[in-house]
Amino acid sequence: MDNIGGETATGIKVSEQGALSLIYAYSAIKVLAETLAHVPLELFQKTDTGNVPQVNHPLYNLVKTRPSINQSSFRWRETMEGHRSGWGNAYSWVQRDPRTKQIAAIQLLFPDKTMPKALADGTLVYETRINDQSIRIPASDIIHVPGLGYDGLLGYSPVQIAKESMGLGLAMHDFSGRFFKNGATPKGVIESEVNANALVKWSEEFKLQHGGLEQSSGTPILPKGLTYKQISINPDDALVLETMRFNRTEIAALYRVPAQFVGDLEQANFSNAVQFDLHFVKHTMVPIYVNYEQEFDFKLLTQSERDQGFFFKFNVNGLLRGDQAARFAAFHTALQDGWLNRNEVRELEDRSTENPELDEFLQPNNMMMVGQLPVAPSGSPAQPADDDDNEDDDDA
Repeated sequence: MDNIGGETATGIKVSEQGALSLIYAYSAIKVLAETLAHVPLELFQKTDTGNVPQVNHPLYNLVKTRPSINQSSFRWRETMEGHRSGWGNAYSWVQRDPRTKQIAAIQLLFPDKTMPKALADGTLVYETRINDQSIRIPASDIIHVPGLGYDGLLGYSPVQIAKESMGLGLAMHDFSGRFFKNGATPKGVIESEVNANALVKWSEEFKLQHGGLEQSSGTPILPKGLTYKQISINPDDALVLETMRFNRTEIAALYRVPAQFVGDLEQANFSNAVQFDLHFVKHTMVPIYVNYEQEFDFKLLTQSERDQGFFFKFNVNGLLRGDQAARFAAFHTALQDGWLNRNEVRELEDRSTENPELDEFLQPNNMMMVGQLPVAPSGSPAQPADDDDNEDDDDA
């Protein structure tokens, strides 16, 4: 697959690699990649007593810490998401020990050099190029995480889907660079009664002396017979910044990233920052996490392990913590209602859980099961007052 890109109405060819030179496209992809990479990826087993981390399973450290000798788990997942967000597809090769058939490493593959292919018998394989050699790998050994696609297999390239917006952004940056290189908008023109052809050499010297940003504010000295006339700024040039701002918003919408994450702080303030973060996690990152989790479950775990309740899970609790005051208020409610104990709260806050006394669950004294009688201090159920006896006492 050649990464030559598609031509746009601006005349600029947009490729996945070239789109990264558009700063807000790079920022949006980087936000998605780093948010996916820094969240812990863990292996659990679902049991009758809850989900238990399987820290002794060979895959636990392989996926959580170092999937290959050359890459940490963070860099592997960051690059995977960068490929998915840019090219629409992310691929990794699951390499197994020839003797034990156990997974030994996970190697990244280039998205522009890898392509799924159905054989004549319907078998799905992946063809890729490594060191200029073509390799065919069974689908069972390829982790493939696509974006939105049309056939449920290959994902669309977001860059090519939005190539006109990308091309416009690149064209605007190119225009701005040339605009300022030539001294921005000309402040005036020079009129002369002399034939223009006779001033060619003088014109070139004038550009060298007064062209560009450094010399644009100087005062030129004109020979006799030349007249300087000031001109106003072209209104179209004044719209360049507004157009770039609109383009930045389009790119943020393409990747469903809050505008402030790509440098647009116009709508950001302290009161809505947390809500933007939660919205980003719930509506942007959670679907991406599920996409990865299901592919990891199917390609890294055996059928027997899946039947036993093994599964991969991104721990997004850290992303959903919110600010300190809201977090502590939530913990207080959980402790008071008795569905978290103090050690569980300390674990969520990355604190020591060595004190076994904090494993006990707390419950307010004024709470009881529906239909249960309150317990008297002696331990026997309290008896309701006899209304008849009270009436007799009153009569007496």
